Formats: sequence, C-alpha cells, structure tokens
Amino acid sequence: ADNLPRDLIAVQNENEHLRNQLNQAQIALAASRIALAASRIGRFCDRLEYKRKIDEVGNKT
Repeated sequence: ADNLPRDLIAVQNENEHLRNQLNQAQIALAASRIALAASRIGRFCDRLEYKRKIDEVGNKT
C-alpha cells in the first residue's frame, strides 16, 4: 500500500508519455495527408496547364 502513490504517479507519467506520442503521430499523419493532397493538386494543375497548351497549339493550326 505504501507504493500505491508512487505507482499511481508512474502510471500517470506513462499515460502522459503515451498521449504525447499519439499526438505526435496524429500530427505526422495529418502533415503527410496534407503533403499528399498538395502533390495531387500540383499534378492536377500541371495536367490542366499541359491541356491548355495543347489546346492553344491546336487552335493555332
């Protein structure tokens, strides 16, 4: 029973550590999803620009 407060503090510290790790993982996942979305948007814009240039050349002929 004497160790109970110390054990409780240890469990609380471990819980806080795990919460911090989870938070960091969630932030990393969100950043990864944002980067993927930005990449897809960039490729989409590149395709639009390519199509616009092809159409521009086609209209000149």
